[in-house]
Amino acid sequence: MSCSQTNSQSNFAQNQPSDHPDPPPKFSDTITASPTQTSYEAEWSSATLECYCMPAGENPEFCLDHYVIAIYCGQGIKVESKVEGIANRRWQKLTHFDGAITLIPMHHSCWSRWQQPFEAIVLNLKPDLLTHSAAELLAVDQVELLPGNLLDDPLILQIGLALKADLESRRPGGRLYAETLTNALAVHLVRNYSSHQHKSIHLSGGLSPTQLKSVIDYIHEHL
Repeated sequence: MSCSQTNSQSNFAQNQPSDHPDPPPKFSDTITASPTQTSYEAEWSSATLECYCMPAGENPEFCLDHYVIAIYCGQGIKVESKVEGIANRRWQKLTHFDGAITLIPMHHSCWSRWQQPFEAIVLNLKPDLLTHSAAELLAVDQVELLPGNLLDDPLILQIGLALKADLESRRPGGRLYAETLTNALAVHLVRNYSSHQHKSIHLSGGLSPTQLKSVIDYIHEHL
């Protein structure tokens, strides 16, 4: 199935009424590895967290229906990857350092392979989390995160680590804490890693073009 077909079906599905809450987004549905820890049971409303201990291997081509932030942990490893929207879809061989971040947007084809085991924290974000943040922050009705490889962003890193630590602590009120952090993350992503389309603003009344020209001419003559 092509990404464009996935996009159309996703848009159609989002517009259909449903009696059930949306299932939590899972990166584990896309890759063959199983996470060692997840937030599935925590019932966060807009995001999930997964921890992975990945053996050497590769991910065949995949195309997501949600946004993913991958945070690499431990010693640096070399990863070969190809992501639609990065380096004209050419293979890149990069060393992923501890704390490096990869932003995988939805509906972009991705491939990767690596020769060493590594650990990673994966944050899965529902699209409407970004949409709501964009509407409130930028007054736009569409937003798209741009693909990014090996980002050095201390705020994203700290939010990811804080969510993981809170999940492990099993503290009361953890869901509220997680929702607060994921909302802050969404605002940060929209402000720094997105392209967006502004809403059309329709105004009624006001000055006609002739009247506006007269006002401007008057201002210039009497400065």
